[in-house]
Amino acid sequence: MGTAKPDASKSLILAELSAFLGKRSEAQACLKGGLAADGDDPYILLNAAEVQVMLGQASQAVETLKKALERGYPDPFFPVIMPDFLPIRKSPEFRALSNVPD
Repeated sequence: MGTAKPDASKSLILAELSAFLGKRSEAQACLKGGLAADGDDPYILLNAAEVQVMLGQASQAVETLKKALERGYPDPFFPVIMPDFLPIRKSPEFRALSNVPD
């Protein structure tokens, strides 16, 4: 696991729960707080991308996932098999990040 700051991790857990419950504004606020607390950590970025997918922010999720990989997330294929990324799995931009063939 990365060296994410606890506040960032807690904020993203709250963001995910809020998004799951349909509380979009709360989810967005927690997402913003988590990224502000430690937006350079690749694991925080991966989790942020998951929340963005849940909020229907596909292009932002792909950009955030790209940042996670650039900042050292070790496995470009893992997001492909994560259920949270299912809604964007067929996106050419998403697939290009992990070199998954069409």
